[in-house]
Amino acid sequence: MNDKQRFQLAAGVGLRTVVLVEGISDQFALEALAERGGRDLHADGISIAPMGGATRTSVVPAWNR
Repeated sequence: MNDKQRFQLAAGVGLRTVVLVEGISDQFALEALAERGGRDLHADGISIAPMGGATRTSVVPAWNR
């Protein structure tokens, strides 16, 4: 599956926003903060995705302009 197919799949399951974070601990922290604040990220179409470290950055193409 290429990146464009992944993007289309994410849109198909109702994701509106993907928040990229440095690592898994950042993901857990944001999810806990959302839960504490009474937010349902899944229902809001928000996914938090760890990138695997600060050095794993790349340009994310904007297919949906």
